[in-house]
Amino acid sequence: MGKRRVRRRKKEPSRSVFERFRPKRWRQLCTVGDRRYEDALFLYRHGGVERWNSALYLAGFAVELYLKAAMLKTFRWLAVANLTDLLVEGDAWKLRLYDLFWRSHDLTELLAASPELQEQMEHESKEQRRRGHA
Repeated sequence: MGKRRVRRRKKEPSRSVFERFRPKRWRQLCTVGDRRYEDALFLYRHGGVERWNSALYLAGFAVELYLKAAMLKTFRWLAVANLTDLLVEGDAWKLRLYDLFWRSHDLTELLAASPELQEQMEHESKEQRRRGHA
């Protein structure tokens, strides 16, 4: 019997994280956020004190995903935006949003880019204070 040849797949060139996960819909980000939040709760409840930092990190990541989902819901063009095209266009506002959406992890900046969500959170906060819950 002869040796069997094993076919190997050609190795694809490595792609950046931006090319591997490019959400088309805001609900996709919410789904991933829900999973990370559930992971955070599990670590917090069952991981003991030594896992609380990891739980907090994952919860913060979930918040980041929810904020980016709000941005994507408002600015749908972010799902298909191309940095090269935006640079040629030269629209500073769009470049700033693109940078926030794809590269930033600053929750305060992300919230500021989602004015509807910020208004809703402020309204809820006022309502809770009015009811004496906060």
